[in-house]
Amino acid sequence: MVTLTRSSAFMASQTLAAQGVAIQRSQLSEVIAALLGYGTYAALLADSRPGGHPIEAAELYVLSGPLGQARAKAVSNGSPKVDAIIQTCVEAIRTAAAPRRVFVGVEAFVQEHLVPEITASDEVADAIAGSNASYPDELELDQPPTASGHLWATSKEWTIVLSGELTGESDLEGGRMYNGNTIAVSASVTYTKSGRAGLVKIDEEIGAAADEDSWRDEEM
Repeated sequence: MVTLTRSSAFMASQTLAAQGVAIQRSQLSEVIAALLGYGTYAALLADSRPGGHPIEAAELYVLSGPLGQARAKAVSNGSPKVDAIIQTCVEAIRTAAAPRRVFVGVEAFVQEHLVPEITASDEVADAIAGSNASYPDELELDQPPTASGHLWATSKEWTIVLSGELTGESDLEGGRMYNGNTIAVSASVTYTKSGRAGLVKIDEEIGAAADEDSWRDEEM
């Protein structure tokens, strides 16, 4: 955890100094700790001790924009460069964490990672293979995802549940019976926490089935 935060703080300080933004590296460490879900850098260090939850083991990271914004305002005394500080710290974390992916907020994590991952799953592929429709677009959620708890406050496991539909284009020239151009998809994905913002996937359940009544509804 110390490696990730120290590397991020160093890169952020170099970038901001080149832009003429005056801020100490210790202050940037506080901002980076907040983006990673901690109230203080000291809390992050405490979590990295034996028996804690090392963030270095994560497969990906979901940052807290609001926590980072609040901490940046506090340590910079309301500097007008707060947005630049946040963006620079986020990019520094992304560079330090590579090749692991970094997302800002749960919504970005869902739309940029989970939705494409579920759309490309074997379960969805099997449902598509059973139809004669093509599905060029990604899964469209029918409601906001639900989670087992607040991501950055959960210490052990975190589960997120989502559902939606894939809407395809019918191919009546195909050799299979037309069974609609809508596939209903549901998914539950569980992660173990690595630090406050780090996630490691440990389980997933995905269901996908063609809605054979969808095309009949369109004709009525």
